[in-house]
Amino acid sequence: MNWLITALYAGDWEERGSLIQAWAEGRQPTGAPPGTAEILSRNARVAAVMTDFYRGVQEVSRTTPYPGERLRRLCP
Repeated sequence: MNWLITALYAGDWEERGSLIQAWAEGRQPTGAPPGTAEILSRNARVAAVMTDFYRGVQEVSRTTPYPGERLRRLCP
């Protein structure tokens, strides 16, 4: 997800996170080819959860809890 967002829109860590969140909320940015847009839409919610987790580990604490329950709800 991050790789595709970077390839399509570039941007820094914050911009990519905002774009991932937009996809996760169903607000698809323009400019993605149809097949790529479908992949981004399908994976955006999981990517948003994992992006939040990675940011927590990198910026808050290495003991940031893994979002296992949130992921189980998204991927039963």
